Amino acid sequence: ARRLGSDARQRDYLDKITGAGKMLARLIDDLLDLSKIVAGHLEFERCTFSLRGLVERGNSLFQHRAAEKGLELRQRIADDVPDVLVGDPLRVEQILLNLLGNAVKFTTVGRIGVDIGVHQREAQRVCLEITVDDTGVGIADADLPLLFEPFSQGDATMSRKFGGTGLGLAICRRLAEMMDGDIQVSSQAGQGSSFRVRIWLDLGTAEDVAATPTDDALPADYGNARV
Repeated sequence: ARRLGSDARQRDYLDKITGAGKMLARLIDDLLDLSKIVAGHLEFERCTFSLRGLVERGNSLFQHRAAEKGLELRQRIADDVPDVLVGDPLRVEQILLNLLGNAVKFTTVGRIGVDIGVHQREAQRVCLEITVDDTGVGIADADLPLLFEPFSQGDATMSRKFGGTGLGLAICRRLAEMMDGDIQVSSQAGQGSSFRVRIWLDLGTAEDVAATPTDDALPADYGNARV
């Protein structure tokens, strides 16, 4: 309807409907996740995945939004971090995307960084330390104790200005705890924030990763197809 319409007021209405619909969908998803966690029914998958691929996908989702605001978005993964891991990549990605989304939302000038290193290593598993820091608005000391509580966003004026449900960080904390880890934050109002997540994941091997189809597996001729 938006593509077909030419009336500016109608397009504005449609944009508002779209924004409200997306916000409602996020709220419902967060509520469902939190309800499952509280009830002890949130299930974790166990599959092999590439950590670097996961981080690259996460950054690509926010690269455009960061560029629109003139922000530098960088990532660094230490050389000793294993790439092939076993766990639930969807939940790891959920934590990363939530922290990146908050960093982009609350930062107007400067940079956002993602740093991943090894905090601890055992024979069959590793504890990753994921740090997402920014040069954004920061968090007042009085608001830090409530930051990971459901529906809490600290200063009410921040909620009105930036939106959000106040559930994302609460879910991140519970997901981290379910992976035998935790999440911490250090911040100063007006000087940015740094979120540090530690999670345990099992080690995998390159042979466990599903083989990528070769060119030979693709059709040799697509006929008169157009893109």
